[in-house]
Amino acid sequence: MTTKDYDDMKTLFSKRLTDIMEKRGNENQKELSQVLGVSESTVGKWLLKKAMPRMGVIQKIADHYGVGKSYFLEQNPVAYEYILSNEERMLISDFRRLNEQGQEAAIGTVHAYTLMAIYAKKDMSGAGSI
Repeated sequence: MTTKDYDDMKTLFSKRLTDIMEKRGNENQKELSQVLGVSESTVGKWLLKKAMPRMGVIQKIADHYGVGKSYFLEQNPVAYEYILSNEERMLISDFRRLNEQGQEAAIGTVHAYTLMAIYAKKDMSGAGSI
């Protein structure tokens, strides 16, 4: 890897980390450093494009934010990767704790609320009702 490639990678990583920290409720350097078990100044170096974390730490960051490592490392990350809000991450975590019957019930409930929202929009827009 050339020096320019490494600098480009640091720039992309810094931009993506800054963006995701802001989108996740303005998480600050101190909070992220505590989650990762690194110093606040280490996170600062990443944000200032002075250093890159090791792959294991990038994976921890990706796991923390619910995205793949490619979000931080590739210009065009995999399209199916989303930035999840804290509430979405909590829902997923809670869902995974349910047994199969509980998961089926949760899916049914979400589906029902989704349909209600769709039909409520149609009614409000004058498109008719069911």
